[in-house]
Amino acid sequence: MTPRRPTLTAIEGAAFAVGALGLLLCLAGPGSGTREGYASYLSAYLFWIGLSLGCLAVTMLHHLVGGEWGLVTRRLLQAGVRTLPIMALLFVPLLFGLSILYPWAAPSATLASEGARVWLTRPFFLVRASVYFASWIALAFWVPRWSAGGGRRPASGPADADPLRVGPRRLRPHHLLLWR
Repeated sequence: MTPRRPTLTAIEGAAFAVGALGLLLCLAGPGSGTREGYASYLSAYLFWIGLSLGCLAVTMLHHLVGGEWGLVTRRLLQAGVRTLPIMALLFVPLLFGLSILYPWAAPSATLASEGARVWLTRPFFLVRASVYFASWIALAFWVPRWSAGGGRRPASGPADADPLRVGPRRLRPHHLLLWR
């Protein structure tokens, strides 16, 4: 049996069109390219990525400590984690306003210390952002796969075995450092 592909209903299609139009207006409409426009976008962006990363952290915490307290919210949290690739895409408009948002990113900026001259440069900022998003997205794809069994007990093994801690895919405390 072939899996059925999800289709958009008329309401979902209309909602997507309204969202895409809103994003275009946000990027090219009045207030775009101004400090206030970028600051507003940054505030909204930080709110939404905070929700995605919070879902990732709680999911990882549940996998780390085990128990049945997270089984009810697992699928909801995993759905929140799956928005991280979209959040990476929505980070791109902030790159256009980098010199408007941050004085150190302006071409004429002079920085006092040697450490600041290395840390606060456009290329190093892009490398840091890429590493953060790559690690978050990797975790977003690996962590939900660890619970692919859906909370069922393994066919063999002790009756009290935790299905999330069986095999080599065990989450270790140092994995939470990648989230940070």
